[in-house]
Amino acid sequence: MSEILLQSGIIRLVGIVVAVGIGVLSVFVYASLIPAVWCGEHVPELSGGRRTVRMNKRNWPVTAGAFLLLFGGIGVMAVADSLIGSGMIVGQVIAGIGIAGVIVGMLVDAVNRPKFLVPPDYRNQPGWVQRRFGSSPPTPELTTDDVQEWFHADPEHKSRLEGLLEDDLALLIAETDEQSHYAVLDIWWSDMATDLGFDEPDEDEFVDFLIAISETEAYQEYSDQVGEVPEIKTEICGTSPFVVNHSYSDEQSTGTHETVPQQ
Repeated sequence: MSEILLQSGIIRLVGIVVAVGIGVLSVFVYASLIPAVWCGEHVPELSGGRRTVRMNKRNWPVTAGAFLLLFGGIGVMAVADSLIGSGMIVGQVIAGIGIAGVIVGMLVDAVNRPKFLVPPDYRNQPGWVQRRFGSSPPTPELTTDDVQEWFHADPEHKSRLEGLLEDDLALLIAETDEQSHYAVLDIWWSDMATDLGFDEPDEDEFVDFLIAISETEAYQEYSDQVGEVPEIKTEICGTSPFVVNHSYSDEQSTGTHETVPQQ
């Protein structure tokens, strides 16, 4: 009888360890991005969850860390109960801190406070409460240098543009040794703006956000260079101009960023 109970206990323990381990490992993948987000480095698009527990670059560090503590605390409670039948208090404290952290993460998402828990690059951005009930969504300020640095900083951006061309979701309008002129989907610009630190707008703010982007220095200059943009036939969104400056890397190395005139 004792052997059966022992075997049952072992099987239960293994099941708990596997289940909790998978949960902790999944959360750890998100938590591993915390240093990069905190330092303002380029990371894959961060978004997820509904309004109640939504994660973005502003609240990612505190929320990801909180979920890691929450699942870790649950794991400590489960393992301690199975092995020694005690030690639950330690796991409860850890999980309790995790729950409190999740609540704080929701607060950061809502009002971007407390600021010391927000990555430095995003401390001046409004939370969703300010954007929803404030006068207007945050206005992007994009220069041509910002856009070219963003495009050339990560090879994935070039690969994505090539993929859009293959799928007929972008058009190459003109090309010289210095520049390539494209027609791209409007969402290309909105994704760029959010990568550069601007909060992703809510659905009802998206049109205003695109209008604000179209008024930036970079968008206006590229509109002048590209001229009339042929419409891309898609129901996703509208069409915008985009320019790739091939000599940007050379200009960066020599410390100059002169805009190449349209050929």
